[in-house]
Amino acid sequence: MFNLISLMLKEEYRFHTSYTSRYAFMFFPVLALILAFLAGVSSSKILEEISLKQIILSVHLSLLLYGMIAGSFAFLGREMAERRFGNVNFMIAMPDILPLSFRSAFFALYIREVVFYTGLTILPVTSGLLLSTFFSPIRVTGVLLLFTALFLSFLLGVSLSFFMSSIYRRSAKIFSAFTGGIMFLIFISALYNVPVENIIPTVSFHFTKSLSCLLITTALILIFSALGIMMAKEEIRTKTKYFENAYPKIEKKLVFSKYSGLMAKELIDIKRSNTGVKMFFSFLMPLIFMTGFLWFVEENISVGFNSISYAVFIGFFSLVIYSWLNNIDSPDFFGFIPVTVPDMIKTRILIHIIFVSFFLVLFVPGMSAISSELYMMPVALLVGFAVSLYMVMGVAYLTGLRPNTSLFNPKVVAKFGIISLLPQVPLVIFSLMPGIISFFFIFFICALLLISCCWFYKGIEEKWGKESFQFGI
Repeated sequence: MFNLISLMLKEEYRFHTSYTSRYAFMFFPVLALILAFLAGVSSSKILEEISLKQIILSVHLSLLLYGMIAGSFAFLGREMAERRFGNVNFMIAMPDILPLSFRSAFFALYIREVVFYTGLTILPVTSGLLLSTFFSPIRVTGVLLLFTALFLSFLLGVSLSFFMSSIYRRSAKIFSAFTGGIMFLIFISALYNVPVENIIPTVSFHFTKSLSCLLITTALILIFSALGIMMAKEEIRTKTKYFENAYPKIEKKLVFSKYSGLMAKELIDIKRSNTGVKMFFSFLMPLIFMTGFLWFVEENISVGFNSISYAVFIGFFSLVIYSWLNNIDSPDFFGFIPVTVPDMIKTRILIHIIFVSFFLVLFVPGMSAISSELYMMPVALLVGFAVSLYMVMGVAYLTGLRPNTSLFNPKVVAKFGIISLLPQVPLVIFSLMPGIISFFFIFFICALLLISCCWFYKGIEEKWGKESFQFGI
């Protein structure tokens, strides 16, 4: 088992470094270490503005969400086994050709995710804080306690996501019911102002150092992990399915676009691979946690977040749709037909717009109604659409058909950070000051975003026109 985990770690490392250099890949942990060190050194000034409890709660919620994202690999288990990158395959598919059980491979994959992402982020952050103890009043024991509690929050998120994704593989209906139950508990907790530390056992352990909280957390992690492994399907080979030829009908409905043929093909792939469901829940879960996080901030600091602020976050999180569109299948086969990379990028941008428009109409009016801000709904819809369109255009221009891995390149990350922060920070600031003048500036920023979209869209042809579809590792 140790050898299998070691090989999977090498596979993950090689997979990421295939898009960047080794030095570029190390940019992330080094950056995390530096930022943690600077935060530790300036902790005294930070604590003058924000209480230690608020910081700890925010970090725990972030690590829980981070763990859930890292643990969502079970959603991709079948795709990882079925997809081929040239002549390269993933080790999760080895049980099909080697005397190895799928549960063993899946358990190794689970351990790999924990080890890989802990080493990539949590350990560097802890190291940075430990170094800062020489230049700040932070104690080493406090940093070690923080590492233990945050690592448990991360493990809890990974194991919960692992368990939920295994449920999804067994039954989408049970998964929907389980997810609905979690959302209901979050709603009830918010309605009755239940403290976060009473909901998340790792937070309670951090504050109380109680042995019972530690045991409860450990038990939950073990239970979720064990159930996830037990419920993992032993067989992930492709099943033969038969579908009616829907291509002509769908293409006729898309005559408004010169990419109607490619759009029809992509929409059929989304339907047949059941990716639409994955898109919805991948989009929904971050929004749920963001809603909870904003509620927590409002309860403790009273910043003034509203439906316009929420629309900005929806626009940013909509990037998960473009990510999924580029994760359905390998694009290699497009190299044998008269299609260019810019054609596919623009096709997926159009499909992204269709899906995100649906989500905006679904979530923004609901949030406006819940917060009694219906008068803000038109502005919030405009902001959500402008930000989502701007973000997908920017990411498509920067990363092409490989957004999931190109963002490990430090140069791309730096550009992405600039593109993201420049418009979204002022939009959030102006949203906190509702009024005629603020609305004017919001409209002005949205207009600039739409103009930028035109520039990105035109630049796609120039930047990616000579790119091939071939994937290489």
